[in-house]
Amino acid sequence: VAIQVAEDHMLLLQSSTANGWLNKARTLLDGIPVVPEHGHLMRLDGVLASSLKEAIDLSAKVQQIGVELGDIDLEMLGLHDSGRFLVASGEVERGMAMMEEAMIGAVAGELSPKVTGRVFCNMIETCASMADYRSAIEWSDQTMRWCDGMGSSGGYPGVCRVRREIGR
Repeated sequence: VAIQVAEDHMLLLQSSTANGWLNKARTLLDGIPVVPEHGHLMRLDGVLASSLKEAIDLSAKVQQIGVELGDIDLEMLGLHDSGRFLVASGEVERGMAMMEEAMIGAVAGELSPKVTGRVFCNMIETCASMADYRSAIEWSDQTMRWCDGMGSSGGYPGVCRVRREIGR
């Protein structure tokens, strides 16, 4: 719960409150065997990392924790984040290949709704930020099919929705 509350505050750009919750999560996880929450905490550390190298390294560790625990959500979040950080660092081809692989897990219904939504949204944002509107529209269409299947016909919130409207 502490990790989710921290992420909620991160999305509201309330970094001090988010950091307090992240520290609470660290305290709660300290000294216990590795569980998925360790990976989710590490993922947020990657998102907040001060360098792309650190973010890429942490994302690879998140993916590995997912593999070791048999947690496909965590594995694909790590893969996806590694990809988007690689794209940001200039390794576009390698990064996009990783993001696309994670997207296939989302399209195939292998991931939880929360993780599916997150990887869809980040992919659309990444494509649009590179002015790859063809891919952004393609993934946006996939996202709308997923939303329709989830009973949320008509769209989704956040950056993805803004990018969808701009791309049309």
